Amino acid sequence: CVYFVSATRVDRELGAVKGENTQLVAYERSPAMDGRHKLSASGRTRDVGRVLAEIGPGKLLGVAERLPSGAEYFVFRGIPYAKAPVGELRFQPPQMLHQLPTSPLDCAQDAPGCFTVDNYLPNDQMSEDCLHLNVFTPSLPSNPPSETPQLPVMVWFHGGGFVTGSAQSSMYGAKHLVQEGVVVVTVNYRLGPLGFLCLPDVGVYGNMGLKDQRMSLVWVRENIRGFGGDPENVTIFGQSAGGSSVHLHYLSENSRPFFHKAIAQSGTTFNQWVLQKDPDGRARRLAKLLGCKDENNDEQVMPADR
Repeated sequence: CVYFVSATRVDRELGAVKGENTQLVAYERSPAMDGRHKLSASGRTRDVGRVLAEIGPGKLLGVAERLPSGAEYFVFRGIPYAKAPVGELRFQPPQMLHQLPTSPLDCAQDAPGCFTVDNYLPNDQMSEDCLHLNVFTPSLPSNPPSETPQLPVMVWFHGGGFVTGSAQSSMYGAKHLVQEGVVVVTVNYRLGPLGFLCLPDVGVYGNMGLKDQRMSLVWVRENIRGFGGDPENVTIFGQSAGGSSVHLHYLSENSRPFFHKAIAQSGTTFNQWVLQKDPDGRARRLAKLLGCKDENNDEQVMPADR
């Protein structure tokens, strides 16, 4: 099931979620959440405590947030879904992360976005170590497990022309979707040259950013049950470059096993800016701008540490 949406309404539809006054206290699960009730769409959110989720790579310490209506939902920010793409992993496909760096991992704050020319993110909020995602859920699994049905999942790929943007929850909060009983995942992926440089002669085959997105879908398949989500009911959606990414994953046999529905908003592969017809030429022009003496020499073009 695929939807192509021309109107850009994503900011208003997703809304912004920012918590205040986080309390580092044990959180007691509200019995009302077992009924998967909907959240109120009105008012600001505020933090009411900490919550723990357990997935294959380890334990995550998230935040329980509450609307003025009194309804709660749960947010886990900055979860790493792949190894840091630095050093020998720079310009390479993402590598699965089998164990969290610490457990429990504090997931109260956004992780840095990927390096980008971005008016929204200051430099100290960007990093090469950026392969993180955020999870917003209206309900966590009970312990011991109950017969409560698992929730549908929506995975969001941000726009920005493949050179800008991030999954920061201040830009893409999910309260309007969570209130409908949906688990929402927002994803960082590599951008610009770090995400899309292509020099096959030196082992850089391009589209690392799209491969990051696919790795996030693998992560969702393996771990989303820990947040009450159904891995057999996953919708991918995105706007602009995110929308074209959705279309590309729909066309890819390697991606299709990891999702079941797709929504492309204001971007598809039919847009002229999506496909680069001369990636090698662009890579060499970039090398020249960066001061390489001979942009036609692959050893000059590729940085010394990768």
